[in-house]
Amino acid sequence: MNNLAVIIIDMQEKAIIDNKRELLSAQINLLDYAIKNNLNVYTFSISHAGKLIPELMPKLKKSKSEYFLKEKSSIFQGIILKETKKEKNYFYFEDLLKEKNISKLIISGTNKEVCIKYSVLDAINLGYSVLLSNDLMNNPDKSNFLFKEQSKIKHFNSHLDLIDYLKK
Repeated sequence: MNNLAVIIIDMQEKAIIDNKRELLSAQINLLDYAIKNNLNVYTFSISHAGKLIPELMPKLKKSKSEYFLKEKSSIFQGIILKETKKEKNYFYFEDLLKEKNISKLIISGTNKEVCIKYSVLDAINLGYSVLLSNDLMNNPDKSNFLFKEQSKIKHFNSHLDLIDYLKK
């Protein structure tokens, strides 16, 4: 399972989240799974949407998580920023995944129609396998739009089904 990472995109205070309570509950359950299984967790924000939603912070602090600012809709387009108290590092996210031998991504978050969509499409074009769950994304219409047809994507109706799949 060392080749698996959890991605959380744009879970920020100013993001429009139609199913906030359900989405947060599912993401917290997924973070519990990530903590228990020592998975890498990568959280991305876009600068204009405010701070991360505070309810996620306790679990993110317990997990092997890293926080990044992104410039573009996709986490794979352009450089990303990892800022610490001492320095700012700019790099391509794909380079980090290659360095850690990660080949499979659970992608979750808000703005499914743009940021998640383009991140997923870029991930599969770069050769990553992607796991998705309806309840891990801001998804008011519950549609899978173009993700249905992609062979590199495994789609689940519930994060619990996704976690059961990972346990096998």
